[in-house]
Parts: sequence; structure tokens; C-alpha cells
Amino acid sequence: MLLLLTGCAWERGRTERPLSFGSLVQNTAANAETGASTIFWTAYADGGAGELRYAFRTRSGDTEVVEQEGPSSTWRWEPRKAGVYRVKVVISDGTGASVSSGWSRKVVVGHGLERSAMIALLPIENLTGGGVPSDAMRRLLQERFQEQGLRVLDDEILEDFMKRHRIRDTSGLDASAAEAIREETGAEAFLVTSLTAYSEKAPISIGLFGRLVEATGAPSILWMDGVGLAGNDTPGFLNLGLVHDVDVLLSKAVDCLAESLAGSLGDAPESMQGREGGSYFACDRRARITLVAGDRVGEKRHRPRTVFRSPSVQRDRRHRVAILPFLNLSEKKNAGKIVANHFISQMFRVENFDVVDPGLVREQLLKYRIIMEAGPSIANAELIASENALNVDYVLSGTVFDFQDAAGSPKVDFAVKIIEADSGKMIWSSRSNATGDDGVYFFDWGRIYTAHRLASQMTWGTLEVLIR
Repeated sequence: MLLLLTGCAWERGRTERPLSFGSLVQNTAANAETGASTIFWTAYADGGAGELRYAFRTRSGDTEVVEQEGPSSTWRWEPRKAGVYRVKVVISDGTGASVSSGWSRKVVVGHGLERSAMIALLPIENLTGGGVPSDAMRRLLQERFQEQGLRVLDDEILEDFMKRHRIRDTSGLDASAAEAIREETGAEAFLVTSLTAYSEKAPISIGLFGRLVEATGAPSILWMDGVGLAGNDTPGFLNLGLVHDVDVLLSKAVDCLAESLAGSLGDAPESMQGREGGSYFACDRRARITLVAGDRVGEKRHRPRTVFRSPSVQRDRRHRVAILPFLNLSEKKNAGKIVANHFISQMFRVENFDVVDPGLVREQLLKYRIIMEAGPSIANAELIASENALNVDYVLSGTVFDFQDAAGSPKVDFAVKIIEADSGKMIWSSRSNATGDDGVYFFDWGRIYTAHRLASQMTWGTLEVLIR
């Protein structure tokens, strides 16, 4: 009895000690500022009542995300995106008391892919619905990438690989093909280039997307950017700024994508130290590289007209998302794929979303023979999102009602819906429609001349409302 009472007194004394923070230790052999792919963090605390729980959080710019929450005091962090981060842990006990470590010093994460890595440049995916000089465009891409110091896989080696594996769709590679291209050719990544607009008639226009994907058994997006240009984008004084040659626009667009990709792969820790968290290089409306803030604010005129947002959407959680091609009800061929590309490009840059590469999405659609004649159903979304398929939290898709890019007067109209995998419920729906001259009242100031740029602004407007 005496021993029992002594033990109870000791236990009462131990649990009555208030919870206090000890330390947060980065216990890994590699330094986070070297761009290590795996970083271990361990939290230490003293006192507290009952079981302790640890919530590890990261912050990049204004975006704060819960990365791991539970009884484990150790967190294995495998950053999927290059950037400047801070880390903290919030520790709570059984009574609800909590303590925080405060934000750590900057943790600079570079790309896992070196700038000297071999890149396979896949044939251009033509989404324009018409004939285009694809071979000439691809040669121009190769030249510009090589001028930026990037290594491009030899054409004969790539062509032989694609013949042996019977690859015809160049919008991405499935898991087995991505792993095979690395093992058989030495390419560490492959580049998908999608041509969304090409017009040699006045007003001339060009639209391009580039997407770099890591060549592994689980291919992931490393970089993505897009650019849309028209000959009358910046006419200037007495129309001296008009461009009449589509090759000039193409050259500007390709140059910008090459610089954006090279700059992305060149994100060494020392070059990122002075950058704000979440910021990135991207092509602006004049096909020039600019530094964009991760928490940028879009224009109200490009936000959705109607919105439903479920209260269950959690902004401070990391979500894995599969984006399906949109149902196309417009007269523009491939408009569903084009709008999906815009969402992939924009959502890829949002810190708390991990976007599945379209090559893996197409693989699952073919595997389960899913044909979405009326758009994705909840049953199809649950099947694609399952652990046996893509193992995602959300499935995003929608419908394109109008996509016009003629005569410099673009018009885009689409609806979006997001289905939650666990519940099978629709947690988001919105409808967006706009024209290039919406909100323009004075000398065409702010007018948008391409459907590419208009769609880009509208997709970011949708995501901005979603995440904020």
C-alpha cells in the first residue's frame, strides 16, 4: 500500500508539471540548404498531462500548412516543391494545453533535378485543332533550351524509345513509360509542350504550355509555365508595337519558356536566399520573365460569377489533387484539355496542393475504361481517387461552355467542380465567364487579346477564391 501511494504521488507530481517546449531539432545528416530531398525533424517537450500530440507545420509566403499531426514526435519531410520555408511544431497534451516552437530559420529547398540533367523533349502536343509546323517549333525549342545550357536527349534515341514502347500520345507518360525512359535513355526528366493557339492570320497569336516531369515510377511535376501572345497585345503609339509575323511571337514565347525553365532548375539555395517564400519566375503578358509572389492578388473581374464552397474545405491542410480534362461543349476543339492545363499550371504553384501529373490521370482513365461523355460522375471520381488508383484527396473537373479566340476578342466560359474522395461529396462548384474587354473603359487599357491569357486570369481567380 505504501509503495502504491508513493507511486500515485509521483505520478500526480509528474502530470501536474505544466507542458513546456524543449526543442525542435533537424536531425538529418544532410543540410536542408543543400536541397536535400528528405529532412527529419524531432520535437522535444517536458511535462504535460496524458498523451502528447505533435502538429508539424510549414509556412511559405502567407501559406501555412499542417504537414503531419499525431502522437509521433518525429516528422519525415520530403519537400515536393522548391522554395523558401519555415517550420514549427505545436505540441498539445490531454488537457488541451499547447505550446509552440515558433517558426524556425529559413529552410531553402532546391529542385531535386540538377540543371545539367538530361531532358527528353517529347513531340509537341497540338491542341489548336489545325495544322501547325510542329517539327520546326520543336527544333526551335531544342535550340533555345541548349542556349540556356540545358541538355536535351538526342532525337534518334527518343524516337527509337517511343517506337519500341508504342507511345503516340505526347501529353504525358504513364508510370511504366516514365521509369523506362530513365533506365533506357538516361533522361532524368521529360518535357511536355502543348500548343494551344497558332494563327498566321491577323491578328496573329500563339499559345504554349511547357511542363517538366520527373522520370520515375511515380512521375511528378517539377516545373510548369505558359505564355499566350497576340500581334496586337501592345500596339503602342501609332501602332508601332504591332507584330505581323507569327514567327516573331513564337520566338518570344519559346525564349520565355526556356528562360523560365532554366531559371527554375537554376534555383540553387544561394540564389533563393533573398526570395520571399512562395515566389517564382514566370512569363508575363509580354513574354518576359518576372518574379511573381505566391500570394498574388488577381483582378476581381476575373473571379467566378457564382460559387459554392463547402465549410469542410480546410485551407491549412495539404491536398493531393487529380485534374481531369473538362467536358467540352464549345466549338473550340480540345478546349477541355486547354482549360485543364490552365488549372494544372496555376494549382501546381499553390503551396498546399500537390497536383498529379496528367500522364498518370490518363493511365487510370484507360485502365478503368472511363469515358466521360457527360462529364465525370461522383462514382468515376471515387474510383480514380481510390488508393488502388491515384490515391488523391480531391478530383477537379468541369465543363467548358465557350472558348473563343478569334479576331482578338476572346471569350471564355467554364464551370468547375471539386469532389472529395473520402465523402464522395462535391465540396466546390463555380461558374466563370468573361471577355477580353470586361472592365475596359479607357483607350483599351487592361484589355486582353488572347483566350490563353484570359483563361489564365480566370483560373487563378477561381483558385484565389478557393484558397482564401
